[in-house]
Amino acid sequence: MNSILIVDPFASGYPLVTASKRMGYKCTCLVTVPDTVLYGKDRELFEPFSIEMREDNKSCNTIVRCFPEDSIEDVVDRLVMTGENFSAIIAGSEPGVDWADAIASRFSLPHNDLALVRARRDKACMKSRAQEHGLRVPAFRPCNSLEEIVFFAEQTGLPIILKPPSGGATVNVIKCETFQQASEAYSLISQSEDCWGHVSDRVIAEEYIGGVEYQVNLFADGNTIYVTDVWLTEKVDSTFASNLYYRDRLQLESSLILDAIHAYAIKCTSAVGVKLGPAHCEIKVDNNGPALIEIASRFGGGLMPQLLGEFSNFDPYEAIIDVFVRGQTTIPNNIEFRENLCIVSCPILESGSLDTTSPNDLLPLIKSLPSYYTHHANNDAVLPTTDLRNYPMFVWLANEDPQVIAVDAEAIHELFGVNGLA
Repeated sequence: MNSILIVDPFASGYPLVTASKRMGYKCTCLVTVPDTVLYGKDRELFEPFSIEMREDNKSCNTIVRCFPEDSIEDVVDRLVMTGENFSAIIAGSEPGVDWADAIASRFSLPHNDLALVRARRDKACMKSRAQEHGLRVPAFRPCNSLEEIVFFAEQTGLPIILKPPSGGATVNVIKCETFQQASEAYSLISQSEDCWGHVSDRVIAEEYIGGVEYQVNLFADGNTIYVTDVWLTEKVDSTFASNLYYRDRLQLESSLILDAIHAYAIKCTSAVGVKLGPAHCEIKVDNNGPALIEIASRFGGGLMPQLLGEFSNFDPYEAIIDVFVRGQTTIPNNIEFRENLCIVSCPILESGSLDTTSPNDLLPLIKSLPSYYTHHANNDAVLPTTDLRNYPMFVWLANEDPQVIAVDAEAIHELFGVNGLA
């Protein structure tokens, strides 16, 4: 029996393990994230895979580790020694993107354009590539010193965004309203590990663009790039953090704005060399049109691919395995959703203790079909939310009526996470 190799099967990439077995393959997992991160204080980012590893209750047939000092040849040799016959090599999450393409090329298996792999991870390289294709992007600059940050801010104007070049989960993505904030943010980012355990010698400075944010998920079948789902993202600010995820609403009604977003996202995906499998694109739209915030050749987070598979006529997990095995797959001409969907993120905006209706009591009051994931219980002491690592709860809603979902989302925010502090 042949095996599918999943590189870093975390979060939305974890269902690839069961999908591989469902399609008649064994599953091998390559882990590139160090143990200090995988089992550290932010281990929720890597669940449920990190739980399986910790409890030695593994769904994968074989697990191979990658270490910081490893070269691509070291990892390939280790994989060859497993004796597995690989049919496909797939990135399961952000840190696996560049490893998956590089390893697949060594095994002569289908992969995306290896020459452009950095444009699918590095947040400056992806914007450069989009810019080369005539696509609008925010002004940006990779900076190696505070002086470069200050120069960029003087040229662009405040506020600016500072971020790690290849981070994730909104960790250390900081909106800076003043030069003092920019100085503090630069020190933090340049001296801290990102959520994958890496410290970079660069910080990306980026023009802040207002307007409306969209998350766009796409899929390439080997010939054509399709938009599978688009979500309008709402965020809130607190005194402790800015741009906190608050609510994502699936966009089902056609409009001129969505048409423009579709066309722009497809061009961005093509520009960074995605010919096979998924891409996740974050876009801001203002009066000047769409602008790329970032893009990666992986599934989106927030259970978006799971929701796509459950509520539409397209299964992205079986499709990604098929396209990386055969170099092509079939995608429905029209992807149709059976329900309106909403992801409700519940940030904590100040310190305190949770004093709210428990999820088990709250959710029966919701008219939509709900499911939830929570890190905390009633009366837990909590710190303010700063990024996706420390949200107390997420709720997923499905209903035929978008107005019902809107009411339910507001009720959840009122009863948990925003006003629910003692």
